[in-house]
Amino acid sequence: MQKAIIKECPGCGAQMSAREIIEKPEIKLLGMSFGPDNSPEMAYYFFQHEVENCQSSFLVPVIDMIDFIEEPIQKNILALSNSCERHCVNINDLRECRQSCYYASFRRFLIRMVQIKRRNLSLLDKVST
Repeated sequence: MQKAIIKECPGCGAQMSAREIIEKPEIKLLGMSFGPDNSPEMAYYFFQHEVENCQSSFLVPVIDMIDFIEEPIQKNILALSNSCERHCVNINDLRECRQSCYYASFRRFLIRMVQIKRRNLSLLDKVST
């Protein structure tokens, strides 16, 4: 899956693997959000392709990154419940969720992606949190 093409840029047509989306610094991570029905199939990471003559934004279903999640994924979806920290309702919120929620593992991976891009690392490099 790491080398398989999972996204074509809507602006320039560049084809991207999940690993490229995670590692390439010119693919800027904007955030994460879930859909109005809290369905895992409607949760997305948002990116911007920051290359000359493009600057297009695109989204990738969080489930497309499941192979990179290194922790058990909770079954409970606490989205918008009383215990929800509401990080996932704002794509600009890049903070970690501390709840035992299905989306929390994907948010922790979001933090890891931010660190990978900021430090220009590979997925194989260990990132301290």
